[in-house]
Amino acid sequence: MSATRKIMTAVPMTATETADYAALLERAHALLPFLREHAPQAEKLRQLPAEVVKAVADAGLFRILQPRHVGGYALPAMIFYDVCSILARACASTAWVVANLSSHHLLMGLWPEAAQHEVWGPKGESGDALIAASYVFPAGRAERVPGGYKLSGRWPFCSGVHPSRWNMLGGMVPSGDGGEPEKRLFLLRDDQYQVLDTWHVTGLKGTGSADLTAKDVFVPEHMTLSDADTHNLRAPGLAVCKAPIFRFPIAAAAPYILVAVLHGAANGALEEFVAGTKKRVARSTGGKMADFTAVQSKIAEAGACLDAADLLSRKHLDATMLHIIDTDDALEKMPTEEAVKARRDAAFAAQLCVRAVDLVFAAGGGAALYETGSIERAWRDVHAGVAQITLQWDIVGPASGRVELGLPSGLAGV
Repeated sequence: MSATRKIMTAVPMTATETADYAALLERAHALLPFLREHAPQAEKLRQLPAEVVKAVADAGLFRILQPRHVGGYALPAMIFYDVCSILARACASTAWVVANLSSHHLLMGLWPEAAQHEVWGPKGESGDALIAASYVFPAGRAERVPGGYKLSGRWPFCSGVHPSRWNMLGGMVPSGDGGEPEKRLFLLRDDQYQVLDTWHVTGLKGTGSADLTAKDVFVPEHMTLSDADTHNLRAPGLAVCKAPIFRFPIAAAAPYILVAVLHGAANGALEEFVAGTKKRVARSTGGKMADFTAVQSKIAEAGACLDAADLLSRKHLDATMLHIIDTDDALEKMPTEEAVKARRDAAFAAQLCVRAVDLVFAAGGGAALYETGSIERAWRDVHAGVAQITLQWDIVGPASGRVELGLPSGLAGV
């Protein structure tokens, strides 16, 4: 049940990468007491407290997937999974923000070098700059103008937007000939958009996943990226960002990073429940709660669900990274059957995390309702996280079944 400091990946790494991996795991573990202390404040603020953002940044955890030429680590996906799972044991909102903002550093590696310099500086002197995002393409409307585009729209679910200096926003660009509009990403500074106070929710409260608006903002050509180039091997940033992680198939495998958050939150709830149950006495009988067969059974099932979710995630993340290294390609070149199976197993792993936290919450009885503990918060956070569209079983499950039956998946990007 407890997270481990042991490096658990089959992906070959250099001595430097192995040392970085071990150091980042240690730093993530060291942050847990601090994050537990500040988790209630994050919920109250509906965004991460500034001191939490600083602590995570100082530990280098936002830089796990960032290019090395700007001070990042550019490590394999498994370390990112491990760190997010560890952090979520104490605060799922913090882990969710780290998962999102760090993955945008990965995506930034695909952008033109001029855009990378504008965000991080030519020598990485602004390498701590954070980047939020909303990939809801229909939310943005863009038109071509000399030198770039003019962008307007309102975008939802911009997790971690408050401490971010930049934002990647999706938009649709009319073709001009009546054909299908182009999906394109636009990189805006924080003074080019307005953050709206919309994040009033029941779970993942501290993520600050607010809406934002922009109107008639000029975006230079080099600060935009075709969505198609995030799914092929023609992205301009690949000329300078050559580490295998920058060929990571985002649509197929990225959902496992969110599974890591759900896994860690449910694991943290289980650990708290087990520790408390060892000392609890049933008020009705005076007997030890640890002696109740029903309690023992729920602990066992929850642990098995979490182990199964973890194994599924590790299987796909390792297989994906090994494929990238062995073939020197990837992004969305993964065969449809494999891509859909990866998406299926991520959504199923998320369901296993939900089952685990539900078991813990039910076994906790009335004691689990109190806000002084973290079980009820983990329960809310896991249920909020599984609502993310890439993890919704009612969408991904039927898509996988369609492929098995020889029909199109209906999933974007796979």
